[in-house]
Amino acid sequence: SVCRLNTVVKNVRFHVSAIRFRFHSNDTCTKNYPIWSLRYIHIGKACQMNCFGAGRCENGQCICMEDKCSTKMSTMKNFREIFENGFTSNYWMYHDSYTHYTDKLGTHHVLWTDINNYSKQAITRPIDLREIGAIKWTYKINSTCNSSLDPVYLLISTDGTLTWKVLHKAKLTLNSSDYATNIEYIDRKKNSIAQFRWYQPNSIRKLSCNFTWGFTRINM
Repeated sequence: SVCRLNTVVKNVRFHVSAIRFRFHSNDTCTKNYPIWSLRYIHIGKACQMNCFGAGRCENGQCICMEDKCSTKMSTMKNFREIFENGFTSNYWMYHDSYTHYTDKLGTHHVLWTDINNYSKQAITRPIDLREIGAIKWTYKINSTCNSSLDPVYLLISTDGTLTWKVLHKAKLTLNSSDYATNIEYIDRKKNSIAQFRWYQPNSIRKLSCNFTWGFTRINM
């Protein structure tokens, strides 16, 4: 058994000339595993592309430590995905701390990623917005729950995943197996490169019921 501590990154502004930071945790681990430590601490300019896991941040630049970390990503001109070949890092950002799944709900392959079994998300690699006029996708749902579900968000980042803006909020219903939706507006005035993120903050695994969702048939 291993107690995993999450890394949380926030953009914070302080109106002081000096500051101290303290890393502190209550005894959230089991008593048999009370020891924890820190690794690759960086306080300074923000690193783009979610630099963590197999990478570390130095002077605002992500330095790869293993093969699974990648900082050089080509920009995609379009994006069509039905997950027939499973999860591929050609389209999606790979993070060693996430668990990636591809499975079938009905007749379609779907993808989701788990973060500590509580949250789900998937982040695309950079996409050229100049080639995109709409985003269409479908949620696939398999549920035996009778409790309310947290919404799933589609977000966009134009600064290398440092900040996110909500484009769409989907309230998945318990008695539905398909939820198809689309967005026909993308703001290209200020930025030409962006990344997209499907994200559910709280997974249904917290509840005592069976709920599985993924998304498929993505077309940009």
